[in-house]
Parts: sequence; structure tokens; C-alpha cells
Amino acid sequence: MVAVARVLASRTRSTDLLARYGGEEVCVLFPYLDEAQAASLAEDLRESVR
Repeated sequence: MVAVARVLASRTRSTDLLARYGGEEVCVLFPYLDEAQAASLAEDLRESVR
């Protein structure tokens, strides 16, 4: 999980909120983005972790 957190932290903006949510789940809040922008960034993050 530490490696995943590092990847996510390195790929998110300073305004985003990254949190562990449960065991292996994470939650990222993307303020100031519309739905399409947030979905695109979420997909990029998913690919980075993959």
C-alpha cells in the first residue's frame, strides 16, 4: 500500500485530497474539476497504479 500511496501522491495536485478508505481502498477528491476532468484524472491514476 505504501508504493501505491507514493504513486498516487506523486500524480495528484496539491488541491486534491488523497485518503485511505478501508483496507485497500483509496479515495481521491478532485476539487475544481468537472466530472469529465475528474474521470480522466482518475483513469490516469488507475493506470499508474496498475
